[in-house]
Amino acid sequence: MNSKSKNQNSAEHVLLSEIRVKTPKGTRLLKKEEQKQLIQMFAVKASADRFDIHSLAPRGSFLDRILRHFEDTDISYALPIMQVIMTAASMLTQKGAYLDVPGVGRTLPTLWTVGLAGSGSSKTLAAEEIDRIVSHGATEPVSRLATGCTDAQWIVELHDNNGAFWFQDEVGKCFKAILTQGNYLRIKFWCLDAYSHKTIANRLKSETSKLVIEQPFFTFHGLSVDDTWRSEVDLTSMLDGFCQRFSYYLAVPRNDTDMFDHFIYFEGKRVEQRRQDLAKIWDALCSQDGVGGPFKLNDEVLPYLKEWWRDLRKSWGQSALPKSFIRRIGFAVLRYLMVLQFLLGKSGRLIDVETAELATRFAEYHFLSALHVVQQYDAKNTSRIQLLTDASSRVAENGNPVTNREVTRSLSKKQRAQFDKGEIAEILSILNEIDHDIDPKILELVMDKVTNRHPGLRSLPAADGSGLVMCHYMSPLLSWHDLSALPDEERAAEVRRLAQANIDAGFDFESGPLLRALLLKIEEKKHILCVAVSHLVCDGWSLEIVMEDIAGYYTGVAQSRFVKRRHVPQLGEILAAERDRKEAGDLLDARDYWLNIYSDTLPPDLNLPIDHPRPPVRSYKGERHAFSLDPVLPNRYAVLRVPRAVLHSFFC
Repeated sequence: MNSKSKNQNSAEHVLLSEIRVKTPKGTRLLKKEEQKQLIQMFAVKASADRFDIHSLAPRGSFLDRILRHFEDTDISYALPIMQVIMTAASMLTQKGAYLDVPGVGRTLPTLWTVGLAGSGSSKTLAAEEIDRIVSHGATEPVSRLATGCTDAQWIVELHDNNGAFWFQDEVGKCFKAILTQGNYLRIKFWCLDAYSHKTIANRLKSETSKLVIEQPFFTFHGLSVDDTWRSEVDLTSMLDGFCQRFSYYLAVPRNDTDMFDHFIYFEGKRVEQRRQDLAKIWDALCSQDGVGGPFKLNDEVLPYLKEWWRDLRKSWGQSALPKSFIRRIGFAVLRYLMVLQFLLGKSGRLIDVETAELATRFAEYHFLSALHVVQQYDAKNTSRIQLLTDASSRVAENGNPVTNREVTRSLSKKQRAQFDKGEIAEILSILNEIDHDIDPKILELVMDKVTNRHPGLRSLPAADGSGLVMCHYMSPLLSWHDLSALPDEERAAEVRRLAQANIDAGFDFESGPLLRALLLKIEEKKHILCVAVSHLVCDGWSLEIVMEDIAGYYTGVAQSRFVKRRHVPQLGEILAAERDRKEAGDLLDARDYWLNIYSDTLPPDLNLPIDHPRPPVRSYKGERHAFSLDPVLPNRYAVLRVPRAVLHSFFC
């Protein structure tokens, strides 16, 4: 027996096929859930024009003066800004600064950041220039951890210099060693504990010196060329808990100059004077009252940050970055509060909303950077997925349902050629899961609009069985259940039970409606919509129109915009068209054909009884009667097998 194998050209295998996950036995393709998470991450644009580094340096501040010092270079402004931030964070950490936050406890300014820049970006030179500036002053330089240590050496270094500044060039190579090489592996687990200031210790029998660090803490700033980073740290490692402890930033290239404008950096007599001026400002900042003591918030800061965090649901919440990634970036805001209050020259005062607002800008810069870093692991697929995201937006804005057919039609021939068969539908099905929670109240409005848009859906059978009677208005029937809190197995069983009950329940043919909907919330941003409709008013093709209307109207109402739907012919228009065809003689041939076929078999008076009233709930009670057919019946039945038999079904 031959075993069946999956088609290797299916969308499941082609989509993101170039990405491999490392395993102890080699590599493997991404799992379906991993593909879905990446597609949702790739769908959000993190273009370079959104990285506004100037918004991170208020006019007249020390950070602003640092930017002006680098104007005569082509170095990305992000590099000196972040080196100043990390130097300040380290200085505050070593002076004992902290912030007590209700519900969080004591927070230290121990920022951990990783900066990624292009090749030839002078990233190391930028860090060295900041170090040169602060060393010009009278303030004692921050202590630093040695680099290149094995895990046995590292814990000794931290024990002797707890709270120091770990500055790591070529950080991609360092992380690769920590994640893969045996004599570095314990650094990963020690860092995970040190992030929360949990006690760490060396436990190997071969280590004669037993070290225990009860409250480990340090600041970290790593730099790497972005291409080197991706070659050293794979995507799986990037999404690992260790790498998620760090905030990332992109050193976006300048658009006002390039390397050919600057053969030599920092030349001329004015450069040294600027360094001395900047060093004096640094000394003044370090001499502020309250630098080494507790920082405190005024009463407006926490409410401001809570509101900011809630508003991010519409942006960060749609990116599909791991929640732990997003939360840690958000939590870094609390650490930024102390660093920015210090750099703004307000260490002796309560932290205010001005500082909090600036801290949120840094957090959002880190978020965009992290998203961009992940997307660059597969730039080709990121571009294709964002192409479909833009096309979906255009389709929705034109008032059309975001379906595979509509999105495909909106693409050019060249754009469609980028996708293999089935890929567009697969990607769209995943992108549709990025939407917000379904609001039952909005859905009820939508069902009302759809039900009364189509005359067929607000029709009922006449009491005498003579046909359908159209109602002027009919209220829709929608029920809603939140099953998200149930355990997985119990939730799955309840979904089946409720869906089957929605199908089995009968319709009220006297009062209506003959369409009802059931909305089931199974988890955050995941819902099941079950629509049941009587075949008297809707068939399979018609149901597709109904579902497109529900999707289109819901998108419009949820986004508070007008939705233009295609014209639906009313019953009167259809009857008028039929009358015109009849008067034109188009229906005479069809009528005469059928009358001739059954001229000898139709009874003179065909009065069939109407069906019995249906019970409220469908049952399957019945009996079986076996009997033999007359052998001549098939010959008599042959007369019905005619080539021109056509059944017309109308829906409006």
